[in-house]
Amino acid sequence: MRVSVGGAARWFVIVVNAVAGAALLITAITCGIAAFDDSHSTSLSGISVFGRAYRHTDYGNNQRNSQDALNIFAPLIVGTFWSALIGIVICILAVVGMVKRHEIVTTIYIVLHFLALIAEIVVLVMYFVAPYMFHRHLQELMMGLVLDYVAEDSQDLASDVMENFMRSLNCCGYYNGTDFDYSVHFDRRRSLNGIIIYLQYPIPCCKHNERKQRAAGCPQSFTLDNSNIRQGCWPVFDALFHKYVTIIGCGWIGIVILQILVLIAAIFYVRTKLRRTWPFGLKLGQSTFEDEEADDIIMEDEEFVE
Repeated sequence: MRVSVGGAARWFVIVVNAVAGAALLITAITCGIAAFDDSHSTSLSGISVFGRAYRHTDYGNNQRNSQDALNIFAPLIVGTFWSALIGIVICILAVVGMVKRHEIVTTIYIVLHFLALIAEIVVLVMYFVAPYMFHRHLQELMMGLVLDYVAEDSQDLASDVMENFMRSLNCCGYYNGTDFDYSVHFDRRRSLNGIIIYLQYPIPCCKHNERKQRAAGCPQSFTLDNSNIRQGCWPVFDALFHKYVTIIGCGWIGIVILQILVLIAAIFYVRTKLRRTWPFGLKLGQSTFEDEEADDIIMEDEEFVE
């Protein structure tokens, strides 16, 4: 059986959009539960970037840490949710338009996909040209967390998140431990083994071994050997951020290229199969896919003759 180039382009558009739609649906469901359903969001521990730092804690703490992560990344999760919904609508239009060979639906799909692709390219270019625009919010967020830090056992959002950062990234403060000199809520009074001490830095600034045990002498006395007071959290986090976002950006470029190919295939199919039409395949009075049906009949006749 011979398949025309236009037919191959049509099925290429259908298959790619069907797979993309399924992936976007899973993304939308996951982000929707995380962002809007409080009864399930704490169970999504996979979303928490702090999970590895708290494998030694109980389930209650893991729930609280996951919820803290969701609170921090809520804008990103909500934005991803709505973007996924828009993508699902575009994929549905593509599949319906191509399967039903409906000129209006197909044209709407091409226009919407083109606009979405332009928006993606603009965001992608902005990131590689001016990445500071994207992580400036994270900088301000971490600064605020340091300033609002209270104690490792206070269970407030700032303390929970900074404790996770400092334990998992082996760091202290924003630039270094002295940043906590400006933390007005920092509770320095502690009781260790029945002895009252006054902390110079938060206890999570102490170095920990594989069993999560603090280094000897810390927090009674913070030194370069038993603590991370010289290593700020932002430089470490910034390096990780750029590493993973660069990987995501390269993958995103590949997705953009695939979308361009899909759009080209859709436009090629419309322009080659919709003859005697107005620009963009628009035609008044009758279906613009009549020629496609005629081509299928001709193909069947040719196969019968062979």
